[in-house]
Amino acid sequence: MSRLATGARPIFAYASEREYDSPRYGSTGYGPVRMKKWRVTSGDWRALRTATRGLLLLLASLLFPLTAWSQAAVPCAHPLSEVDVIRLAAAGVPEARLIHIVKTCGVNFPITRDTQERLRAAGATKAVLAAIRENVSKPPGKPAPAPPATHPAPPPEKHSAANAPAAPESPSNDSGPKPHVIELPVNAAGETSRPAGANESEKIPPPDVPRSHYERGQAYEEGQGVAQDYAEAAKWYRRAADEGNADAENSLGWLYRSGRGVAQDWGEAHRWFLKAAEQGNPEAQENLGSLYMNGQGVAQDYAEAAKWERKAAEQGSATAQFNLAWLCEHGSGPAQAGPDYAEAVKWYRKSAVQGNPAAQTNLAILLAHGQGAPRDSAEAVKWYAKAADQNYAPAASNLGFMYENGMGVKRDHAAAIKWYQLAAEQGIAAAQDNLGLMIESGRGVQANPAEAAQWYRKAADQNYAPAELHLAILISTGRGVPQDDVDAAGWMRKSAVQGNADAQARLGDLYETGRGVVNDDEVAASWYRKSAEQGNALGQYHLGEAYLLGHGVTQGNVEAYEWFTLSAEGCFADAAEKLEALGKLMRPEEMDEARRRAAAWTAQHGAR
Repeated sequence: MSRLATGARPIFAYASEREYDSPRYGSTGYGPVRMKKWRVTSGDWRALRTATRGLLLLLASLLFPLTAWSQAAVPCAHPLSEVDVIRLAAAGVPEARLIHIVKTCGVNFPITRDTQERLRAAGATKAVLAAIRENVSKPPGKPAPAPPATHPAPPPEKHSAANAPAAPESPSNDSGPKPHVIELPVNAAGETSRPAGANESEKIPPPDVPRSHYERGQAYEEGQGVAQDYAEAAKWYRRAADEGNADAENSLGWLYRSGRGVAQDWGEAHRWFLKAAEQGNPEAQENLGSLYMNGQGVAQDYAEAAKWERKAAEQGSATAQFNLAWLCEHGSGPAQAGPDYAEAVKWYRKSAVQGNPAAQTNLAILLAHGQGAPRDSAEAVKWYAKAADQNYAPAASNLGFMYENGMGVKRDHAAAIKWYQLAAEQGIAAAQDNLGLMIESGRGVQANPAEAAQWYRKAADQNYAPAELHLAILISTGRGVPQDDVDAAGWMRKSAVQGNADAQARLGDLYETGRGVVNDDEVAASWYRKSAEQGNALGQYHLGEAYLLGHGVTQGNVEAYEWFTLSAEGCFADAAEKLEALGKLMRPEEMDEARRRAAAWTAQHGAR
């Protein structure tokens, strides 16, 4: 029987990563396009020349009005201030037009480093900045005449911002682009000058310099337009963070957390995450919650973690929704006395709807077990499939289990093999073990113990106890691998030490018979007891035999009858036969005492 990959459930919280936030899409391929051959005739050449001539005329009619308008006359009553240029650049005035305005009006401010930063943030190009440098304090000149054009340029008449002139009409052709109307700062008289006493900061919002610093840091971090340089990114993030930009504070915290561009420092990461989180930045709130969940830079505090994760989750962070759901599921949420599966299902679902494969997988697990919502294997299969389609290996492993056992979907061994293999190739130990079981038994594929042993070994090398047991059984029988009792006992012990009840019962048998190990009845009985106490019917049967024969323990019929009774309740057929034979040797009061002990054990441990 294959096992559900419960180990596939990610029992951890994870912080958002830049790589995770950006979805990747596969390219769509298209087949080759076949071109039809055709022959060119003289009539075709004439038609082609005519069409070409028409296209050239059309391009000229479109191009010349734009060129003419960019050089159209500009009324100037004073040189442009920095605020004037920022306003024009931010309004999207084309580069050629803005350069013409600067050259015509001049400017009354010098280009400094800070000025250059503000102008670039507003959208001014290098050519515009060069024109400003060449025209500092240049007095206004006469309006520059416009060159001939197909369409008339905007008339250089004075106007107010409230009464802007409409685009001029062309009597012959109105199919060309309409001239872009530029509104320069004007005074009450309609002249292009600032009102007396006007506050420039109220007229035009200053450019967001901290934001531009943050974006520059982001460019260095991601290598966009520049060589990737985390140290340079940290420098620009710090400049923006010192000016209160929340995104920069969070990004700087992330660099300290990951040790990129700066020495790793959990305390500094916490400090910057906290600054950004207090400003309401959801990514920082999630990162801060993650620090508290894992005790990184702070004392582990699930209540504090849940507080910050909830703030981010309520703003729609899929990662925070996942982490909050995990806290609720494991009884670590705010004011929780135990698991709150209903709340966990709620937040897993919110994160799952956003495409988070870990949330989709954990939601499916809860639905498959009926925790926090009615048991619904079909819906569990749906969410496993969504996560598996994203190549999420834990989901693929569990989806294989559902197909193998016909839970929520029609039993399909071929589909189970497919999903197990996808997960097994990514290193999921449970999938490797389950794939080995199917290959060994020939379900969905031809039986092949040698290939099964390879998959068991891959999982066993990851200390996966069930695979260690299955590998030990193949080695002890020599199926698909050379027979070796010593090697088999070694793998059996590895599994037994991890608490695998089946392995404990079988290891006890090896010690009792002396196969691969030195015979030792007391050691055998101790392993039988470990297995029996876990409710393993085979271990209970062997422990009953040990008491019956006095091997490794003091002989006692009452104890033997007790463990045979428990083994029989676990549907071990041989135990029922032993009970019948032993009952003939015992007094009724002895059997009653053995049954009372068995009932007390079941009441304490539960039926297995």
